[in-house]
Amino acid sequence: MTGNHLEVIVDNKPIRALVDSGASFSIISDRYRRYLKKVMFSETKNVVLKVANGSFVRPMGKCMLRVIINSRELLFEFVILRHCSHDVILGWDFLEAFQAVIDCGRSELFLEDVCQEPSTLDSWKLYAIEDCTLEPRSLSRIAVSGCQVGRDLNVVVEGNKNLLFERNIAIPFILTSYNSSESEIWVTNMQSEKRVILKGMCVGRAELLDERHLCAITDTSNHMDALTETTQFCIEYSLMI
Repeated sequence: MTGNHLEVIVDNKPIRALVDSGASFSIISDRYRRYLKKVMFSETKNVVLKVANGSFVRPMGKCMLRVIINSRELLFEFVILRHCSHDVILGWDFLEAFQAVIDCGRSELFLEDVCQEPSTLDSWKLYAIEDCTLEPRSLSRIAVSGCQVGRDLNVVVEGNKNLLFERNIAIPFILTSYNSSESEIWVTNMQSEKRVILKGMCVGRAELLDERHLCAITDTSNHMDALTETTQFCIEYSLMI
């Protein structure tokens, strides 16, 4: 780290990023986003930022970037500005999320271990691992990734409401297993046309399951009647939201 600049690797491209603890959000310029060929998501409609010269600007959108610092790879959400003094700015949200410590005397930046103990986590965002095409009015299972943890966990997943309201893609509340840094969730396309979930898109949040809150609602000790599968079925999407 030299002054308030840090050499990092963003999506396999080395760049000198500005470390700015006074910036509420981490920023990438639209020029550099297009250079990296990153997909932009328009999820900042009501956000207005005050920049260093005192003027107010409205972000163009957001994108997901993989940042490597000291051999550690971090997936994080950046706000896109059309004009910016630096191509990449690591703001307070980035520094806080990864418990960064800046040693001004040594001009060094330290990050906490990315592999955290479950007891230190409340919830974390989940992102699509790869591009997924959803067929019309279908229910699909997709792979997601998020914060790395030290062991396998049971988690409760809550879907991203923006996907529901803006794109008619519903993700039900589910209990699922979270293996180290990956899991699988169910996604419903309620439209009569195909929808695409792009790699890196935030699809929801995972929260550690408190198993003390689980209660049996029926006696399962007796044999249950076998259910005959039928070829005709109907998915009631509203019950899954």
